[in-house]
This record gives sequence, C-alpha cells and structure tokens, in this order.
Amino acid sequence: MSFRNPSPPLDYDAEAVSRPITNVLPIIVKLVDIVMSGNIDGENIESIEDTPLERSLCAVWDLAGIEEYAVVMVENNLPIAILKICTTTRRARTRELAIGTLANIASHQETYSRLLDEEDISMLINSVLWSENDARVLHEATRLLEGFLIWSINMSEQTVVETPNLTNLFATELDSPSFMSRYIFIVTNSLNTDLLIRALAVIRYMIVYMYSTNILFTTPGLKSQAMQLVSWATERLEEEGRGIGIGGFNKTVAKNLMHVVWAIGAYKILKPQEYGMSLIRKSHINKFERNNNVGLEEGTTNSLKESMKRIQSYIDEDYDISQEDEAVHDLAELLYSSLTIAG
Repeated sequence: MSFRNPSPPLDYDAEAVSRPITNVLPIIVKLVDIVMSGNIDGENIESIEDTPLERSLCAVWDLAGIEEYAVVMVENNLPIAILKICTTTRRARTRELAIGTLANIASHQETYSRLLDEEDISMLINSVLWSENDARVLHEATRLLEGFLIWSINMSEQTVVETPNLTNLFATELDSPSFMSRYIFIVTNSLNTDLLIRALAVIRYMIVYMYSTNILFTTPGLKSQAMQLVSWATERLEEEGRGIGIGGFNKTVAKNLMHVVWAIGAYKILKPQEYGMSLIRKSHINKFERNNNVGLEEGTTNSLKESMKRIQSYIDEDYDISQEDEAVHDLAELLYSSLTIAG
C-alpha cells in the first residue's frame, strides 16, 4: 500500500545516515531515468498504490531533508527533473511528493537560494496555488513558499532580503486578483488543518515581506481582504477560546490566527477600530451592545478581546503548561492589551 511521508518542520535536523554521498547519486539517477522514459505515471493513473516514481520520490524526499544531500541534488540539477515531473504528471500524489522534495531542499540555508533564483519554481508555486484542488499538494507548495520567506526574513532584526522572483510573485496588477487574496480564500475555506496552519504562517510572512519591499499597499483590495480575514479569524478564535475549534483547542491554529490578526494591525493594514467594518455576523455583538447602539467596530474588537481572555484562561486551567502554551498565552495577552488600549 502507499504510504505518506510526513512533511518535516523547517528546522528539521535528520540524524546522519550511513550512506556516503556517492550512494545518493544512484537514487538521483534512477529518478531521472524514470522521467526520461516518459512513463512518469505508470500504467494505471488511478491506482492507490505508489508508482515506481513515487517510491523513488519518497526516498529522495527523505534525503532532501539532510543538507549535504540536498546540496548534491542541486549540484546535479535534480530540481529541473522535479519541475518536469510537476508539469507532466496527472497524479496528485506525485505532485505532492515532487513539490515536497523541493520544499525540503528549500529548508536549508545553503540550497534555498539556488531554488529561489529559478523563476520556473516561483511560477510553479503560482500555478499550483491557482489551479490545484488537492489539499496535500497545496500544503507542499505552501511549505516551499514558507521556506523561501523564512530565509528571506530576519524576524528578530526586522530585516528582509528582497529577491526578484518573490517580489514578482507577490506583486499584482490592478486588474488581477492578488496572491494574498488567493491565500485568504484558501484559509477561509480549507478543512485541512495542516494546510490551514501553513497558509496562515505564509500570510503573516507575506505581510512582513511585502511591507518591507513596498508592495503591500499596492495590492488591489487589500483592506477589504484584511477585513474578511479578521472577520473569519474572529469566529475561529471564539471557537478556539471555547475549546471547540479544529480537534478541540488547537494551540497551533490559535497561535497562527493571532499572529495574522496581530500582523494586520501592526503593519497598519487595518486600525483596531476598523476590524468591525468587515461583514461580521451581528451575532458576535451581544444584547447589551445592540441595545446601546454599539457599532460593529467596537463589537468586533470586544469579540476579539473576549476570545483572548478565554484562550488565556483555558491555558491557565491546564496543569501541564508547555512552552507553546506560554507562547499562545503571551500572544493572547499582547493582542488583548493592544485592543484595550486602542479601544
């Protein structure tokens, strides 16, 4: 039966394996031979079994998580073969593994820039984002983009290394839908938790990158898109605050939601008092606020504040508080304080 390699985190540090570099090359050659044969998808495109190519991609995926092997892959032009696979295959599983391998290569400081310099790879991300329906393929493309953004942004020093391919990917013509709008559509419609978490992280990094490269406020419809996202995030944060979010209280979802809401305010896309101008359901405004003519702006701000308080108390009630719990708690407190001051 087929099996699925889990996507490693960006700080993935695989233990050294016993294979020397020379033993990695035959795997690369085998992969290239399959591509050159022209029979990428095998005999049965609908098969649930992994094809020979997919089994080879699984091995390459794992090896690409180790920097020294990723360097060998780049030096032997493996990304070119993978691009060929992505544009030729009709199997979502193959696309997932191929793009996931690129994402692993992009997770290393020594190799990410080699991929980022290839315009065809940024075009691949764009194509997948707009045409792909499979959540796992979208997740791997998002993970690839996240790798590029993380290496391009120094969050602690608030500096950004601008690269033409990333800037061109995010820049939008006035009469075209924006890259940001597509990600907002994905996060507000996805039922896949992994994709949701990655996409929220990418939106946050995109805001930082686009702000620093002076293309954020040229994005068509940015304010209305931000309002839509804050409205949706408010609903999700209320659910998380009540412990009825995706899988109960999902700390990673809550944290990424709060990061995005915070970034929208911190980078001046919306003012806190503007949050409620989105098409938020009036059920978010309590009876007292309706009876006293409290506007949507204040109602939404109060809704966010209450969500932050509930999330903090939810964590405070837990006897076994992890480092991630503390990070979520601190972020909730920071966002609550910001909204209180703004109010």
